[in-house]
Amino acid sequence: MALVQALLAYLEDYSGTWCQKPETLPGFPDRAVVGYHVDLCVEAGYVRPAPGVDQLKLQLTWAGHNELDRLRGQS
Repeated sequence: MALVQALLAYLEDYSGTWCQKPETLPGFPDRAVVGYHVDLCVEAGYVRPAPGVDQLKLQLTWAGHNELDRLRGQS
């Protein structure tokens, strides 16, 4: 869940704008692991990919903001 929290916090910094899908995150250098967790966050509805062909841009959803708040409360 630490990686999910890091990913959601990364996206939160963009405040509603589309941002580049991260390949790595601080403390999480494995691209495959980060990519897998991005996919899980999309599936859970925490993150949405840009519509159309540009699936490399992401945006935090309302559910993602709520999950990030919940995760921060557990810290």
